[in-house]
Amino acid sequence: MAAAYVQPRLEERVLAELDARAEPGSEDSRVTHGRSSVVREMLDDYLALLAHTRRELRRRQLFSDGELSALVDALNGLKHTPGIIGELAINIEDALPDGIAEKWSIDGKALVEKLQALTPTEEITILDAAARWWNRVAAGEENLLRSELLR
Repeated sequence: MAAAYVQPRLEERVLAELDARAEPGSEDSRVTHGRSSVVREMLDDYLALLAHTRRELRRRQLFSDGELSALVDALNGLKHTPGIIGELAINIEDALPDGIAEKWSIDGKALVEKLQALTPTEEITILDAAARWWNRVAAGEENLLRSELLR
């Protein structure tokens, strides 16, 4: 597979984390395990972790179709921002007075409790899955089932 060149802007704290994992002198393009290699490895690991966690969440069947519908509904338009981990349950709880539980025929309080019990990895996986799901909708995929959220 051909590699594409991407040049993200990274904050100093992220650069410091990369440098902690790269060979000394990694600013020099001749170093074999520099920042670029570390970024590729970390992204590969992150994507593998998300895929693994999606499989585990599917296997456990933690959420009903109605709960998945409520999740994607409440997360429509939510952008990933630093510090968002730990706020998934809050987003759903905030949507309860607007009738999201009645709309999807679910026990809203039970869904909030399930979300509060998630690990940070499970939570970021759900946030990522919802963003991917909405991107598929925006790309014109029709008749997407909420149960496909964790595919």
